[in-house]
Amino acid sequence: MPLIRLRDLLDFFTIATLLPFAWFLPQTSWPKFCNTLGRLHVALLKHRNSRLDKLLLSQGLDLDSKELEVRFRTENYYELLYTLREYKGVSQDTNIILTGEHHLKEALEQGSGAVLWLASLVHSELIIHKCLYWADLPAHFLSSREHGFQSPTKFGQSFLNPIKSRMETRYLSERHVMSEGKVGEAIRAMIDQLHDNGIISIMAVNTGRRVGKTELLGGSLCLAKGAPNIAITNHAPLLPLFAVRKNNGNFEVNIKPPLKIISSDVEKAEQEMIDQFGNYLEDYLKEYPEHWRGWFGQGTLWHPKA
Repeated sequence: MPLIRLRDLLDFFTIATLLPFAWFLPQTSWPKFCNTLGRLHVALLKHRNSRLDKLLLSQGLDLDSKELEVRFRTENYYELLYTLREYKGVSQDTNIILTGEHHLKEALEQGSGAVLWLASLVHSELIIHKCLYWADLPAHFLSSREHGFQSPTKFGQSFLNPIKSRMETRYLSERHVMSEGKVGEAIRAMIDQLHDNGIISIMAVNTGRRVGKTELLGGSLCLAKGAPNIAITNHAPLLPLFAVRKNNGNFEVNIKPPLKIISSDVEKAEQEMIDQFGNYLEDYLKEYPEHWRGWFGQGTLWHPKA
């Protein structure tokens, strides 16, 4: 494991620079401030993605790749400000709106727990778990040591990544980390929670030994089969979750109904769930394309067609 990387230093500088703004700049001023940062960020990169331009046009999205990245970076800076503000203390935000709560409560009535499958959107982890916490529905979250700033270095895992994960953990029942040599232990702990009719949450990403694919926006979405497999083999419902920041400044956390399966074959049932999740995600991306990490932040999560 490397000690440190250049990206770590840049992230550290960004955190140190933005901390006073997070604490003292009124949140009503964050959108314009973050948009300015987003435009500066993209201006420094000085590149365009003609392939993505064509795809956005074909999907009827009224923006090009440059503007999409500006909006994406804007959301990332907003998310970082929000995380850093959390260090001022625990607070219950009235601008986080939970919809679809009844789907989760009805799922728990079955007695087999519930698996929440979180879309890889910019505001997912902290906003969703904070929302569930204040709704008296705290979850056990499965994550990796890279979770946070996605740093694989010793410095990143010891210092940078916890800057984000520490704030999320205060709103969890427990975090189960898939560290080296302890992946099985973390997964077994999650399954134990289902047997106790608990709530577990897993990110919908492509990191896993078994990956399924489904169509998404003229390309291919790759998702690890871990969450569907845990749900199927433990007879627990799998519910997709989406969190976005709306134009009025409110966050919306939306719990979808449990994904349905027809096949009794586990692999086919996993694929059915992945296909349904992809349909939900596509609807969200057509309305909130700037929230998805798959465009820029997680390149292997989605592949456009050649």
